[in-house]
Amino acid sequence: MSLAGLSNGVIVSYGGVSRHPVRELVNANIGAGPTVGQYVLPTTVMAFEGGRAVTLQDKIIADIYDEHRGFLPGERCTVDEVARHMEGSVKLDNISDEERLLLLSTLPRNAEQLWISQMDKGLSGSTVFAIRYSDTAGRHSKPFVAKIGELIKIQSEDKATRLFAAPYLPDIATPVCRRGETLALIAQELHGLNSQAQPESLRNYMRKSDDGPAVVQRLLEERLYPWYSRSKAATSPISVGDLMTDYLRRGPTDIESVLPSGWDELTEWTRRIGGFGWADVGSTVASVLAGTIDSPVSIIHGDLHTQNVLVDTRSRECWPIDFAWCREDSSPLIDLAMLECSLKFLAIPMRSDLRTLLAIEYRLATEPDPEPLTLSTPYSAEITRVIAAVAVLRNYVAAELQVPFSEFRKILLAMTYSLSSLEGLNRPFVIGSLQLLAGAAA
Repeated sequence: MSLAGLSNGVIVSYGGVSRHPVRELVNANIGAGPTVGQYVLPTTVMAFEGGRAVTLQDKIIADIYDEHRGFLPGERCTVDEVARHMEGSVKLDNISDEERLLLLSTLPRNAEQLWISQMDKGLSGSTVFAIRYSDTAGRHSKPFVAKIGELIKIQSEDKATRLFAAPYLPDIATPVCRRGETLALIAQELHGLNSQAQPESLRNYMRKSDDGPAVVQRLLEERLYPWYSRSKAATSPISVGDLMTDYLRRGPTDIESVLPSGWDELTEWTRRIGGFGWADVGSTVASVLAGTIDSPVSIIHGDLHTQNVLVDTRSRECWPIDFAWCREDSSPLIDLAMLECSLKFLAIPMRSDLRTLLAIEYRLATEPDPEPLTLSTPYSAEITRVIAAVAVLRNYVAAELQVPFSEFRKILLAMTYSLSSLEGLNRPFVIGSLQLLAGAAA
């Protein structure tokens, strides 16, 4: 059997043997090039029931029908059809047998081939894929987002998506969920995508498109509007420490653990820029966490960083994804602070000049809406786009949420502190930003 890739013309040929007729399923190019790994064919035997071996495949199928779970758009499969799909192989490096079975079990009856591209892992470490399938007539589906992670976390995300996202946010469909032995899968349909769509993270989009700030504005004013427009005034000032409890749990144990040994030169650079020493950062952070803010309350995403926003590079539409941290009766400032932090610490390339970034951050820490800058350093285009996107975000806080910058800065400081030990971010920039924000808030 020979199968052609979607966009690069690569022909992949292979055969397989099984107890059912098998339509083999392969990885192909969606945005990035395909990564071809080894065949993964045997299904692990999990237990014995009634004298016969019960496989992981059996357990996944039983859960689908016991819990009345859905499939990707198309005709619903019978048990035998799901089993036949699950006997296919996925050619992707480092994919486990359990991940393979979970992915294949989502396919509708008419699916012929599955196309997979791995996306940004995100800050949680879960594996995220863009997937699409072709049917028996050769038609290609639109892409879907599939996330595989720990069983309890994915089940929690599925529940949160059904409660808070699908009923309120435009173009967010009820997810498809699969439960394995130790892992689970959630697959999200995003209405508005078509078969030609090329989704990628907002982080990557910001690095190459001048339309990035406009996408951030569309995200806030259109996609998340149904949440934030339903916000209501809090009955009393909100404790910053209470708002940040979950974020602080995954953050540093204390201020002493934030600064690695030998980084004194960084804090001295920052002191010269902002006039505030590292020795006083801890007390300022503690004071902010012990205080309160005046903020509206609403449903929030809870983890709104630039890897949890997808952008279709063709239509320039955007969608929030990954609703695991979604909650009600919280402050939308949490979302806005997380988004600003990720724009600065994820979307700006890590090889950018640190002194330039700290000088810019000083202005962002002290001015609610700093004037645009003319830069001549490496990655100046990417940095300029992020500054413009932060300005869009700050204007939204002031105009739509009607929260003063001084209040927003408290959450921004607390969020920066919670992220200061997280891997994958530009940590020198995070620590310098923390020092500058503390100085501005003191």
